[in-house]
Amino acid sequence: MSSFRAGLLCVALLLPTLALAQDGAAPADGPAGPEAPAAPASTVKKVELAVESKLDGKKEPVNRFQYFLWERLNHFGVRVDSKNAVGHKQYDSWIAKQTKKRAAAEGEDPPLALQISGTQEADYNASEFFGSAQAHNFKGSVRVTVQDAAGAPVTEVAFPFSWGRPTASGLSRAQVQGQFDKMVQTSVALALLDHAAVRAQVPAAKLPALDKWIADERDELIKVLDGSTEAIKTGELARLLRKIGSARQGK
Repeated sequence: MSSFRAGLLCVALLLPTLALAQDGAAPADGPAGPEAPAAPASTVKKVELAVESKLDGKKEPVNRFQYFLWERLNHFGVRVDSKNAVGHKQYDSWIAKQTKKRAAAEGEDPPLALQISGTQEADYNASEFFGSAQAHNFKGSVRVTVQDAAGAPVTEVAFPFSWGRPTASGLSRAQVQGQFDKMVQTSVALALLDHAAVRAQVPAAKLPALDKWIADERDELIKVLDGSTEAIKTGELARLLRKIGSARQGK
């Protein structure tokens, strides 16, 4: 079973920290997992990361989006400068520890390669009938931009997305939001790490593992979308996912 499908099946157990991490995630007693190997100091450049998530127009108190992208980039060896706090003591402490370790191995302030910024937004609707919630629905969009060190645009990942589940499914509002977040944020990570400019920051030794993760997660996401409504399985996110990896594979 892939990490994405396992994530959906275990969503009830992982909340409220769902989407804070993927494989290599932090357990309850502190972050752990494989750490990215340091690239030679002479070749390392950093990527600045500053994203946020909003629900019903307000910033969420725990910035799961920031942590998720930081964790995926760091996991595959990218030197990431996290510009936004997560707002979760355990995870902010882990980022600080890893940043300090990378600085000791690769230099305190390597040159800037890329700047990644953006926002995930969603609105909640309970589909109420005579005051009773019939479903947990999240409708939103995400826009993440990548710029080079001079601020010139490199690429953009943007798409609308809606996800919901009936209350009869037994899933809570928080669990359905966890599914929404996981699909949106995983898709953004896939698109970013599939782009040549971001891949250039990944050590060569990590590329095979990266490509396997991209293929596995992309395929699982497409399966989930294909099992949903016609609008979702033919929507912008589905079309984006089907393009990921195609250029590298000559499709």
